[in-house]
Amino acid sequence: MKDSVAIKSYGIWCCLDCSVRNVSVALIQDGTVLSSFNGFPPISQSEDLMRLIEGVFLGAGRKPADVRHVLFCSGPGSFTSLRIGLATLKGYFWTDDVVFCTASSLLFRCYSAHQSGDRLTISLIRLGRKRVAAGFLECNEKAEEGNFSEKIFDESDFGQIVPVDCECVHLTGDGVELLKPGVDLSRVSRLSPTDPHSVEAFWSIIGKGQFIKSDLNTVVLNYLTQPDFGKSN
Repeated sequence: MKDSVAIKSYGIWCCLDCSVRNVSVALIQDGTVLSSFNGFPPISQSEDLMRLIEGVFLGAGRKPADVRHVLFCSGPGSFTSLRIGLATLKGYFWTDDVVFCTASSLLFRCYSAHQSGDRLTISLIRLGRKRVAAGFLECNEKAEEGNFSEKIFDESDFGQIVPVDCECVHLTGDGVELLKPGVDLSRVSRLSPTDPHSVEAFWSIIGKGQFIKSDLNTVVLNYLTQPDFGKSN
């Protein structure tokens, strides 16, 4: 696995948080929200969500071709919302070099309820070049000892699977952790979301707000560090 180089805050990010009842969409450039929507629209298929996203693009005076990075957070909700959200993104962002990143706050809620926040499951997806790449990273209760496992989703769910290289940032009730496969997790940074200085440091780490600002205790943020993640050799 090659060394990762963090993606800096450049270009336009499209952020989508799609749960069973609520949808949040934002276009962000260099930490500034260009246009956004947050509400409870009736969405039963991807076409509904695409029309909503189109309104956000119109509000910002932008078009999908301007977007270079996409962050998609699914949940809390159902797998239906996940499928609708992904179908929407596939319909909009079809270029080869758009980096996709997904996180399931629904999974995080389930695991944190059983493991007191010590167990975290993260999903990653990268769509491009007519293929799907997905990874499954699990941080268990022994993370402090440096145990970090990487698993791959079932191929029947995501099509062609390739290993991932990523840097993950997740927020919990205890603070913020920066996780990266292959490093000593006993040395990860821990920041308190209630400490203004820590919050400022956190925003500077991830590029000043490149995700929907949902509940800090439940959102899982994956921050890709390989621009060529999931591409064919």
